[in-house]
Amino acid sequence: MTISPSLIVRPPSSILTASTRPTPPHPPPHPSHPSHPKVSPDEYLPYVTAFLRHHPSGTVFVATDSPAFLASIRERWPASNLKYRTDVLRDERNVAFARGRGGGQGGGSGRGYQKGEDVLLDMLLLSRCDWLLHAASGVAEFAIYFNPQLHERSVHLQYEHGRQRPPWMVGS
Repeated sequence: MTISPSLIVRPPSSILTASTRPTPPHPPPHPSHPSHPKVSPDEYLPYVTAFLRHHPSGTVFVATDSPAFLASIRERWPASNLKYRTDVLRDERNVAFARGRGGGQGGGSGRGYQKGEDVLLDMLLLSRCDWLLHAASGVAEFAIYFNPQLHERSVHLQYEHGRQRPPWMVGS
């Protein structure tokens, strides 16, 4: 695995991270458990825009295993501020449970070590941010465990009630 030094060395500017798993969980939730709606790249965009307006030299780090989500943000989000890992297994069906190659780089069976390494590194990189945007995800949850300050500096985009409003969102 190759890790870009720009992802490890903390720049002097602020860092916003976006963690997403835009596909439904696998296995699907029990019928008595409410399912969470998917979060699209468009729902992250107002936060990213406001963050970069307030921190023009800020960095937006994205952790996702969805090739379509990554392609969408690469088209719409400011490339000069965007960082993401390129050597990650990605698959639309949820890389943790994917078999074979389809859907992107494909998780494939027999690649469990790389899957685990990818998710652990994403959790650690997410934990180094100043603010965390996320959907329901164990990866985001563990990033907060590694950096408890994120408990008060994160926005869970699947919940409206009690959603934190970052100071840089004022006027947005």
